[in-house]
Amino acid sequence: MKFQCCRRTRKASQDKRINTQALPDDKAYAELNYYLHQYKKLEKRFHRKSKLTRHIACYSLPIALMAILATLGEQYYDIKLPEFFSRLSVIKPHLSLIAIIGLVAFCWAYFTNHLLGFTRGWSRNRLMREHLERLIREYQLAVHEQDKNIIRIEQDNILSKLSHLEEQNRIQTHKDIVGDYHTANTGVMNWLKIKK
Repeated sequence: MKFQCCRRTRKASQDKRINTQALPDDKAYAELNYYLHQYKKLEKRFHRKSKLTRHIACYSLPIALMAILATLGEQYYDIKLPEFFSRLSVIKPHLSLIAIIGLVAFCWAYFTNHLLGFTRGWSRNRLMREHLERLIREYQLAVHEQDKNIIRIEQDNILSKLSHLEEQNRIQTHKDIVGDYHTANTGVMNWLKIKK
């Protein structure tokens, strides 16, 4: 009985939308598919770099803070480290070095991600991929069982939307690049002013 129920659920969840297949020899569909493929590659490339720098920043800062607190606690406030740290007595002489490496790794990862725009690039390319998937679906529905004149009109319409979308994305990319450099530069200059 359970097996039949599972089969019914699987059948019910099948995609029953119309015209979900590729459209061969269609210039608009080929163009949309080309851009979709390009943005999927860009999204994947930026996602890997964004994830790497975010993980380095996420893990290095707590390690640095724990090393700093352990060093200060033992040296200035006579706070003994918990049993866990006493087992790792090999690390004790190197806590200050671990703290410095942690802080450097955090600053490097944070500023690299911010300055090179890995997270913004991933998000922007993911959004563009979603727009392109929506345009492809919109086009597939618009040309379903239509004559050649309607298809030609829809091709021009969808290519115009694609051109506008690509232009908006390039403008946003430029704004993001300039904004990232400006923000990073301002942040460093403000930090240097505080240190003076």
